[in-house]
Amino acid sequence: MKYLITLILCVSYCHSFSQKMQVYCPEVVDTLLRSEQFAGENITVILTDARKLPKNTQADCSGNQVLGALVKQLRKTYPKATLNIKNNLNAQQPISGKYIKIMLEAYQFGIEKDFAASINPKYYAPESFKDIPEDSYTAGTILAFEIKTDEKPFHFVASQFHRFALEINESTSKKALRESFTKALNDFVLFIDKNQ
Repeated sequence: MKYLITLILCVSYCHSFSQKMQVYCPEVVDTLLRSEQFAGENITVILTDARKLPKNTQADCSGNQVLGALVKQLRKTYPKATLNIKNNLNAQQPISGKYIKIMLEAYQFGIEKDFAASINPKYYAPESFKDIPEDSYTAGTILAFEIKTDEKPFHFVASQFHRFALEINESTSKKALRESFTKALNDFVLFIDKNQ
């Protein structure tokens, strides 16, 4: 009887875990280093959390904490640049000098249909998910950038996903989500390399 109760509780927990959107705090890791890039330059970094997470999302950290991890990572990548951080700056407010606008479009794990519904479609169209089974699971990061380090601003979207056909445990989903975050940031750094 004791084993039956344990099994029921486990199944109940796993089902509850799989039905909620999950957000785990990113890890600041050793990624690509660009020690001389932007050396001595002042760059304004404007951060916005544009996700539309459902109310029952199970989040280990807030949107500000996710954005804070992103800033720490940028400072490790460009250690000689001076990054001036601003949150949710009014889109109509002019910005002088060099800047990087970062919109967090996705950083979560969940069932596919909920994952797609939580994305702000301004820079990433939900149609991108139309051929993926709705009952699969996705861990992913989407970062939309507007970058002005020269005369004209340009845009770039970094997206990385891990998809699973079956339910996975918390440890695997956490690892997949954190990996997607690191890879999306690396894509941004490589894009900057090619466009400077």
